[in-house]
Amino acid sequence: MIYLIIPQAKESYLKDMDQNSIKQAFQMAEEARNNSYSPYSKFKVGACLKTKNNLFFQGTNVENASFGATCCAERSAILSMISSVGIQKIDFILLTTIPETIPCAICLQVMSEFFEEDTKILITDPSKFNTTKTISKTYTLKDLLKIPFDKAELSRVI
Repeated sequence: MIYLIIPQAKESYLKDMDQNSIKQAFQMAEEARNNSYSPYSKFKVGACLKTKNNLFFQGTNVENASFGATCCAERSAILSMISSVGIQKIDFILLTTIPETIPCAICLQVMSEFFEEDTKILITDPSKFNTTKTISKTYTLKDLLKIPFDKAELSRVI
């Protein structure tokens, strides 16, 4: 049996973050979540990625009857950034789902290609955010993906 141990979310990660950027990212992630194509799971996810130079990119999950062809919201936002302006340094990504949940392993792996290990991952349930204006959980990529299969590891094994 495999046990997944999710680390404790850290509110301290939010203290130096621009609250207006978080609100804008939430609104954009919610807009994307409302556009979700999720007829099979009914699990709508919205994402908004903010670059260090203040560009915002939305993403939503798009399902397919062949589940392997599904694209998650997190990857959709990353691909939107790359297709629009190329690879940028990323400040944070905000995810909105009901109920809130962490990114899947495939998304974490893709994040490891483009995020720094201390990039923030903000997760919220829109009903809670709309009421309290606070993020439910905040992690760094390193919190959720301790040992990535990254460029350095690939170089080591080939």
